[in-house]
Amino acid sequence: MLISMDHPVKPGARSTGLARFSARTLLDGAVGTELIARGLKVGADCPEAWNLDRPEDIERIHRAYFEAGADAVTTNSFGGNRMRLSTFGRQADVRKLNRAAALLAKEVCPPGKSVIGAIGPTGGMPPPDGNVDLIELEDAFAEQAMALDEGGVDLIHIETQYHPKEARAAIRGVRAGAPRLAIVASLSCR
Repeated sequence: MLISMDHPVKPGARSTGLARFSARTLLDGAVGTELIARGLKVGADCPEAWNLDRPEDIERIHRAYFEAGADAVTTNSFGGNRMRLSTFGRQADVRKLNRAAALLAKEVCPPGKSVIGAIGPTGGMPPPDGNVDLIELEDAFAEQAMALDEGGVDLIHIETQYHPKEARAAIRGVRAGAPRLAIVASLSCR
């Protein structure tokens, strides 16, 4: 896991972020797996739409993880960028879906625990492997990060990135959209 700590914290930054986490922090499990167990049809249903359509289920998932001993939960926002949401015709709902994802998790977050904003890949590939412009990627990640920040997340986790260029674009986008938040990034390499 790569931890991005190479930029200074801006004035007015939250006292949360990486400093809030101990060397051993127990995170939740896979939110997507829990959604599937509750009836999500993979490929047909938009997981992030559950933040508005089935908020009680999202809160139950987070609450169960906290009750099981999690120190932090991740928002239901893995595919919450405009490119991924366009698969479901929801690209105009980036702010609404991500902000709701953060607010639902914060609503059930016990004192001393944290909410991590989950940002997954766009599904597009930057050049030379694909034709998605790096600026377009940065803008999509910035938009998502801004909404998660508005909802009150404590940290951003850029996760399961497949391409180093997209991971760097995500880091730049998050820095632009939510400059007060710390970033943790993880890549999945073949």
